[in-house]
Amino acid sequence: MDEKKAFENSPIRSIFEKFSVKRDVTLVYGDPIKLEHRTILPVAKVKYGVGAGSGAGDQDDNEAGKTEPQKSSGRGEGAGGSFSIKPVGVYDITEEKTTYKPIVPVEMILMIPVIVTVLTLIISALSSED
Repeated sequence: MDEKKAFENSPIRSIFEKFSVKRDVTLVYGDPIKLEHRTILPVAKVKYGVGAGSGAGDQDDNEAGKTEPQKSSGRGEGAGGSFSIKPVGVYDITEEKTTYKPIVPVEMILMIPVIVTVLTLIISALSSED
């Protein structure tokens, strides 16, 4: 069997076909959601890596000291991958406007440094009393 036919019959082929055709957020969340006069479009950060290997064989070996050739054959396949999917927000699309709504509110992101600073001051004040 030549290498092209081996790949066509391989279970690894379906993995590569899926990621070569659909490499966007629809792979994770599906198609945009339509509700009356608005469309909700999910936004995600998708990272993936896929690798595969193959093998072959079917060669005759003449080992030293043996009168009859030994038939050896082989076949091998392998695949692996890594996926990381992080939802980050949605686009709310209407006829009047399009707005982006992050999953984590911007106000919360801006408050994190303030909260960390206040906690640091409280902890240092408590430890200096001892």
